[in-house]
Amino acid sequence: MKKLVSYIFVFLMFFSVGFAEIYACSGDLTRFGRPGEIETKLFSRKGSFFYNHHDMKFKIHFEDDRLIHLVKTTTSSGMFIVIIDKKTKEFTEKFMSIEDSRKIEKVPQMYGKCVEG
Repeated sequence: MKKLVSYIFVFLMFFSVGFAEIYACSGDLTRFGRPGEIETKLFSRKGSFFYNHHDMKFKIHFEDDRLIHLVKTTTSSGMFIVIIDKKTKEFTEKFMSIEDSRKIEKVPQMYGKCVEG
């Protein structure tokens, strides 16, 4: 875990020159049946959009001094939602579609903590 934090810190220091705002967010995957695994995601502001580590472009649906709501429409039937709490440094994300909701009654949501770079 210390190595992961070190790598994130070095990455943020290296790339923070080009971005006004970066959030490195990590979540425990136990709730997805993968105990002991951690997944880290990066969200970088470029102009009036955020991009993740896969270069997916997210529209800023809402933002104030506490929260950022990001939305990515991936298909005509679904969307990807990210909420970052700037004060508590928490985040959650979820892909939603009617098809997934129809098939699966209970789907866990990603939740974790962020550091801002």
